[in-house]
Amino acid sequence: MGSRRAWLTEAVGARSPDLAAAVGAWPSEHLRQPSVATLGARDVGLLLGSALAELHALPVDECPFDASADAALSELREVVVDDRPTEPPLPEPYCRYSTVELISLVEGQLQLSPGAEEPPVVVHGDLRPGNWKIAEPPQQAASVVFQTLDRLGRADRHLDLAVVHRHLPGVVGAEALFAFYEAYGREPDLIRLDAYVLLTTLTEQLRSRSGRRLTERREPNELTG
Repeated sequence: MGSRRAWLTEAVGARSPDLAAAVGAWPSEHLRQPSVATLGARDVGLLLGSALAELHALPVDECPFDASADAALSELREVVVDDRPTEPPLPEPYCRYSTVELISLVEGQLQLSPGAEEPPVVVHGDLRPGNWKIAEPPQQAASVVFQTLDRLGRADRHLDLAVVHRHLPGVVGAEALFAFYEAYGREPDLIRLDAYVLLTTLTEQLRSRSGRRLTERREPNELTG
């Protein structure tokens, strides 16, 4: 099994010029962090929403990588060795629960959600702002560039939406989130979104605590994606 970037580059092919730009190689002098891009918040949101919609539209049956909630929860259980609360504490109402209880809560939310049978898509898996940038080459249209793909795989689309929901307003501005959903073209299931917000928060916190990169499933000879 090759790297995620190699798989994605091949899968994109000629399907989408926008997505090809998102996984292409760009000179570092043309790349900007979302928070310092010369574009406005709305334009950044539109670019990210469009690129993510294209990614989620790829044929999921051809993707060999598993990024599902089951995979993430399984690895969380491997790391959680006691019943300590999260560090730092989560906001209300979650701060009253231990980590083990929060994992069970995520499982329950996902099972009860009306979208529980929604088919998976190809997700990026870690859309924190440090893992994507804005390419602003001279005399060319700006585009989103996905720089970190080591958690790309098959999963519920709300995995990506949750990370965007958590980070985009604070880094770029609230207007960016509205524009993101406008370009993405589909509203989230709020129950599933809440569950994945909690799941992604837990994985980030416990990854930091344990020093491991959770939800990253590498084959022995897999290159960095």
